[in-house]
Amino acid sequence: MSSDAKKQYVVRAAEAFDEHDADGFVAEFTENGTFRDPIQEDELTREELRQYFYKVYAAFPDVGSDIHRVAVSNDGDFGIEWSMNGTHKGSFEGILATGNRFEVSGASIGTVSEDGIMFWRDYWDIREFLDQLGLTFPAVFVQLPKLAYRKLQR
Repeated sequence: MSSDAKKQYVVRAAEAFDEHDADGFVAEFTENGTFRDPIQEDELTREELRQYFYKVYAAFPDVGSDIHRVAVSNDGDFGIEWSMNGTHKGSFEGILATGNRFEVSGASIGTVSEDGIMFWRDYWDIREFLDQLGLTFPAVFVQLPKLAYRKLQR
């Protein structure tokens, strides 16, 4: 299979992410394909990835990305340069919505075969993400009353 044909798995997955189509993203992976990003401590299986993206889309309903470059080798190694942005409007990983916007730049690497994406790893600055959400010191102090109030309203 040519690198251009393999590239289509990666491009379709990126498009599915932007369309908030977790099923479409996962469909581009092999049966044993895995995913990992800076928020996850462990690699996610296809089903875990699907559930994770449902949470992402609920917490950041306007999340989207801009793909700047995609490259796939004949051996199936791929790299993507991208930027991602969104607004924290829902609870995520135990953190109540801050209402703040974020924009981070990142890269993804992985391997794709004739059967689909075998693994995908995202790399981006988690500190920059948390800073923009107002969840790092000292910015978190501004968020505390709002977060506490929302927690009490539950």
